[in-house]
Amino acid sequence: MISDTAPSASQQGSARRRGACACVSAPTIREMRRANANIAGGIACPYPQEKGSRMVKVRFPRLSTLLTAMVGAVALALSAAGDAADEPAQPDAAPAETPAEETVDPYAPPAEDASEQEVTMFMRRLARMQPDDLTQEGFAVHFNKVDGLLEQLIARKIDTGNLQIAGSLRFQVLSLLEQIGDETAGKRKEEFLAALGKDERPEMVDLGRRFAFVARIEQLGDLEEPGRQQLIDDVASYMQESSEITGSHVGLAMQVASSLEEVSVEQAIAAYNLFAKYVEASKDEQVAAIAEAMRGSARRLDLPGNVIEVAGTTFAGEEFNISQYKGKVVLVDFWATWCGPCIQEIPNVLDNYEKYHGKGFEVVGVNLDDNPEALESFLKENELPWVQLFEKDEEKRAQGNAIANYYGISSIPTMILVDQEGKVVSLEARDERLDELLAELLGPPEEPPAAEQPTSKVPTKQPLIKK
Repeated sequence: MISDTAPSASQQGSARRRGACACVSAPTIREMRRANANIAGGIACPYPQEKGSRMVKVRFPRLSTLLTAMVGAVALALSAAGDAADEPAQPDAAPAETPAEETVDPYAPPAEDASEQEVTMFMRRLARMQPDDLTQEGFAVHFNKVDGLLEQLIARKIDTGNLQIAGSLRFQVLSLLEQIGDETAGKRKEEFLAALGKDERPEMVDLGRRFAFVARIEQLGDLEEPGRQQLIDDVASYMQESSEITGSHVGLAMQVASSLEEVSVEQAIAAYNLFAKYVEASKDEQVAAIAEAMRGSARRLDLPGNVIEVAGTTFAGEEFNISQYKGKVVLVDFWATWCGPCIQEIPNVLDNYEKYHGKGFEVVGVNLDDNPEALESFLKENELPWVQLFEKDEEKRAQGNAIANYYGISSIPTMILVDQEGKVVSLEARDERLDELLAELLGPPEEPPAAEQPTSKVPTKQPLIKK
C-alpha cells in the first residue's frame, strides 16, 4: 500500500486504507510560494515534522499518542485473530434511570461466564478508554490497570482469537508503560514473554516468539553487523518452520527489513529478498503477492549508483521514457494530489526548476491518483511545467502503478534524483537536500535578471498544510 507521511484522520476509513493524508485541502502552489518567500524548508503541515528521512515522522506529544496506539493495537489484533462479531447496535431508547449513588467501574472485567463476543467487546472498549487524568502519572495509573485486566483475561480459558487480542494488547501496554518511564514495565514485559514461551497453549507460545522478535527489532540500532544478521537468520528460520505463512509473518519480516534500512542498506536488501522467498510460498494469494513488493523495496534500495527505469504514458497521452532526458539531471517525483506532504514539496521543486532548468534539470512526475479528474483539476489550478505520467488503464493507476510497484514505493512523496549518466544519486532528494544536490551536479543556479527579482519579501502566516 502506498501511503504518504502524514496521518489520515480526516479521510478516515477509505483514505486510511489507501494511505491518504489528513491535509486534503491545500492552497494553490502560487499561494504556497508567496507565503514561503522567507520560510526555509517549504510549507509546514499542521503536524510539525522532523526532516532528514524518507518518511517524515510526525511529532505529536508523547502522551497524546498512547490512546491512538492502543486503538491501533486492538485493530491489528482483531485483524490477526480473524473477523470478530461487531458490537450490536443499541436501540434509540431513553436510558434507564440509575440511582445517583450507583456507579459502574469502567475497569471491571467481564464475568467469568461472559460470552466470547462480550470479551471481545470489552477489550475493544478497554483499548479506547481514556483516563480521567491526562498527565503522565494519570496515563501510568490507567495503563497499569489495563495491564492487570489483560493479565486476568489471558489466564482464563477464552478462545484463540481473544487470547491473541489480549496478548497483543498486553505487550503493547507494557511497551507504552516503558515509554512513559514505568520502572517495572520492562521487567514485567520480560516475565510476560518468558511465561508465553512456557504456555501450554501453542498459539500463545507462537505469539511469544513474535513478541520476542519485536523486542529485538526495537534494539536493532544498537546491534553490530553479526547481531543484525543473526536476527535476519532467526526470523527466516521462524518463517521456514511455520506450516503456513500468514499476514503476521509478513508483518514481522517487513518490520525487520524496513528497520534495517536505517542502519544497513545492504542487509536490508538481503533481508527483503530472503523473506520474499518464504512469503511467495504462502497458500494465501494476497499474502504471496506481497513478495513482489518486498523485492521491489530491495530494487529501490539498490538504485543509488545504478540506472533507474521510468517509462509510461503522460497525462496528455504521449509515450515517455526517461532515456529522452539522457545527459540531464532528472528528479523522479512519486506523488498524488491527495497527499499533503507531496504538495508541500512542489514550491521547492518549482523554484529549483526555474533556477536550473536552463542548465539541464528536468522533473518527471509519477502521479499515483486513481482519479484523472482530480489530477486535471489540480494541473489547471497549478501550472506545473514538467511531464506527468498517468496511465489511461484504471488497473495501472494508484496502487497498480507499474513503476511504483517495481521499485517498492510504499510511501509518498518519494523523490529520486538521477544524474547526467542516468544513474541514481539520491533516494531522498527533498527539501534543502535537493538544493544541495543540484548545486553539486549543475553548479551555481542561474539568477533571474534584477528586474524579475521580487522587490520585497513580506513574511506571511505559514499555511497550515503540509507521510
